[in-house]
Amino acid sequence: MDVTTTVNPYGATVKRTDNDTVSNPDAILGKDDFMKLLLTELRYQDPTNPMDSEKMLTQTSQLATLEASDNTNKTLEKLAGILTQSSSLSIVSAI
Repeated sequence: MDVTTTVNPYGATVKRTDNDTVSNPDAILGKDDFMKLLLTELRYQDPTNPMDSEKMLTQTSQLATLEASDNTNKTLEKLAGILTQSSSLSIVSAI
């Protein structure tokens, strides 16, 4: 079975097999991927029927919310690590 690897217009690596099944082992899209998709959509939109501004505003606000959630999760993970280290140090100091 032959496997052809290409990069699609969005920058993702796509593997195609003989039966033309598309597989993407890293099927996780991040905020940069979303912005690339949005900009590509804007670039290739029909000038006579442009994208609805409300739809674009909704998508960008969802991106901002996702980014804020991601930043909060990273901060909480750092805080949990610091608290774990702090409790370990307090146990050692008690001994």
